[in-house]
Amino acid sequence: MRPVAARVVATRPLPAGVLPAVALPAVVLLGLLTGCSGEDVPPVRTAEVTRGDVVEVVEAPGTVVPRAQATLSAPAAGTVASLAVVDGQEVAAGQELFVVDSPQARSVREAIRHGIAYATEDR
Repeated sequence: MRPVAARVVATRPLPAGVLPAVALPAVVLLGLLTGCSGEDVPPVRTAEVTRGDVVEVVEAPGTVVPRAQATLSAPAAGTVASLAVVDGQEVAAGQELFVVDSPQARSVREAIRHGIAYATEDR
């Protein structure tokens, strides 16, 4: 069979609103008809929900920002001799955090002791 060619020529424009009024019901009807194809519905699989480990690794850029931050300083210059806390540990006000080994502070302490001993000495 030979295809038939047709040529449509509009002689005047359609009134406003006619195209949407015809196109919308046609699209709805087409959608309903494709849903009723009569084919068998594929079977649905179900499974029991269980707990388990996620084995997928997701890498994403980010920035870690602390909730709180504090600057620590010692009353004398020196080196940290020992730490009394570990990273991330919660601390209380007044709790010892570290011990500073300071030759300068030792010298001042000894001078004060000598001064006290001299002042309290019987003459």
